[in-house]
Amino acid sequence: MSRSGISRTVLAVYLLTAAGTAIWLSAIFLAPALAGRGSAGAARLIYAAFSPICHQVPGRCFTFHGHPLAVCGRCLGIYAGFAAGLVLYPFVRGFAKLELPSAHVFLLLTLPMALDGAAGILGIWVSPIRVRFVTGVVWGTVLPFFFVTGLADLVLARRRRAAARALEKNLANNVELGLGRQRSVMDKQKPEYLRPALIAGAIAGVLSGLPFISAGNCLCCLWIVGGAALAVNLLAKNTGGALTSGDGAIVGALTGITAAVVNSLIGILLRPFNMELARRVMGKVSELGYDTPSNLDGFLDGGAGILSPGWFLLGLFLSAAVFTVVGVLGGIIGVSLFAKKTPRASPPTAPPPPPLPGPGDAS
Repeated sequence: MSRSGISRTVLAVYLLTAAGTAIWLSAIFLAPALAGRGSAGAARLIYAAFSPICHQVPGRCFTFHGHPLAVCGRCLGIYAGFAAGLVLYPFVRGFAKLELPSAHVFLLLTLPMALDGAAGILGIWVSPIRVRFVTGVVWGTVLPFFFVTGLADLVLARRRRAAARALEKNLANNVELGLGRQRSVMDKQKPEYLRPALIAGAIAGVLSGLPFISAGNCLCCLWIVGGAALAVNLLAKNTGGALTSGDGAIVGALTGITAAVVNSLIGILLRPFNMELARRVMGKVSELGYDTPSNLDGFLDGGAGILSPGWFLLGLFLSAAVFTVVGVLGGIIGVSLFAKKTPRASPPTAPPPPPLPGPGDAS
């Protein structure tokens, strides 16, 4: 595809990503704004949409209109950093390149947040909310360079595949045998996404649904991002390691959907235990001096309605939407970490039609 065609595709993906980021950030502030105006039902729905990827402990959240934001300080930093990275994207990368950042750069920018999170888990220190926010910003800044590049590569790959199929159709009458061979080659080149996604998604879904262990998702959506990266690793082993960022986006999305289904089913089975655990955790948070919702008991007692089919399907849809986006990002990052740098070879062009027999060729 021409350089101008690549630029138009990357620009379109960039603008859609920027619009989605603006909506995402707006929703984080909309939840407390609605709660402050008495629209508790609408606010609760937004809080629930972010709950699969954030602990939402009030003492670790910035406040707006007297209510905590829909995500904690670290998550807010990640999303703010993502927005900042989008602003930098045209100046740093431009729209004519489809090149993922170095894995070393990603690991380096992950280090501050990883060290801060590990220190908190080990009880070495409790970082202030502003430090959590800053480490999130540092990590989030690099993410658009994975996300936009991977989605643009996926769109371009689908267009190339559609063009190849159109070429096959045009030449079908003249090169039946060669066409069959070419289609066989193309089928072999298409990776098998489903099996790695099911394996990694099931693991990520279980880890996301188990009490205490699920807290890993509060640190950069660890289980979903890690599950998608694991799926890429499995896929790379099956294909010899030659993957594109578009391949990572596809297997990452499938991993996120699988994880959402498994997580929702585990949530139903462990719900009574989780409700009691939530009471104890919030009680401990209150003892430490942090603010907790004044109607916590009523909220937990009234949570039984969430078991209804309607609430379950709504929760599954919200989890699937969030996990899919996070899985796409994790899959693209996984390509940078595990896949070979050389992309798969393009499908071979169809062979030319055989020459017509001349007069001297007659037997």
